[in-house]
Amino acid sequence: MKNKTILSLLLVQLLLFSSCLDAEKKAHFRDIDSMVSTLDSLEKAFNAMPNDSFSIVKSNAAAIEKDVKTYFMEDTVDHQFARKMNRLRGIRKGSDFIAMRRSFLDSIFVFQKEQLRILREDIDNGAGKRDEYHNYIDEEKKNMGVIESSFNDYKLRFDAMRSEYYDIADDIRARVKPFKDKALKQ
Repeated sequence: MKNKTILSLLLVQLLLFSSCLDAEKKAHFRDIDSMVSTLDSLEKAFNAMPNDSFSIVKSNAAAIEKDVKTYFMEDTVDHQFARKMNRLRGIRKGSDFIAMRRSFLDSIFVFQKEQLRILREDIDNGAGKRDEYHNYIDEEKKNMGVIESSFNDYKLRFDAMRSEYYDIADDIRARVKPFKDKALKQ
């Protein structure tokens, strides 16, 4: 009788212990699933951004700048036109940073998804040190914070660059057009 009582207490303890492990595993899975969901929504927003307009803005800014250097022949330039030209040059030069950030984000989405998939598999299989799973998940949460801030910075700069370009490009073209038309007629 005493052996049956001890055996049943051990079984109860084992069941309680395994249920705690399952609850902890489910909590880890929820954290990972939440990060994957966030990553998916960021990637979807990233892919929805018009990448071709970025290339167009960069090449058009360079072309406008070239036209100004080639055809614009005024002796004096007003302050406002000079500022617009400086802004256009800034757009062209700043586009390299945006292109690097785009490349970074493009590759980091794939990398981070793979990291989260591996972590989920490790937790599911019980690989590694179980007491370190919290630390691994916290690290991945920090990485997600970096990715989110990088994406937000990229989006802010991208939108600002496009907006600024469309604000000034037509004005500069209109100012250079008479000089360009006259030069091309000769």
